[in-house]
Amino acid sequence: MKHVSNELKSWVELIEKFLLIITLFIGLIAGGFKAYDYLTVKIKNENSKNQTFKLLMKEHQNIINNINAQISALDAELSNIKISSPLWESKKIVRQLKAEDRRILLFNLESQIFLHEETIKK
Repeated sequence: MKHVSNELKSWVELIEKFLLIITLFIGLIAGGFKAYDYLTVKIKNENSKNQTFKLLMKEHQNIINNINAQISALDAELSNIKISSPLWESKKIVRQLKAEDRRILLFNLESQIFLHEETIKK
């Protein structure tokens, strides 16, 4: 075997260390890009969830407002009808059903808000 000079050994070691450093930088850069992609997708998903939740709340609010208007209209009609008449009884039943619909919608909206807040905490 040939004897290799110490100077050549040190150059080879220096080149090896340089290549190792370059490899580490490439790995760090690739990891950074992967993290950026992951965070970008996560932020888009969160924004999409928030927009969907806002739309859901808006629709619930519109429906509840419509039901409130219908209940108010029924109350006005009931005030002009004799209490003992069959029309009054039927209007009263319709009003009770509308009030129950409103209660269910409010409960559903409250549940959605609770679930949304729980997902935000995570």
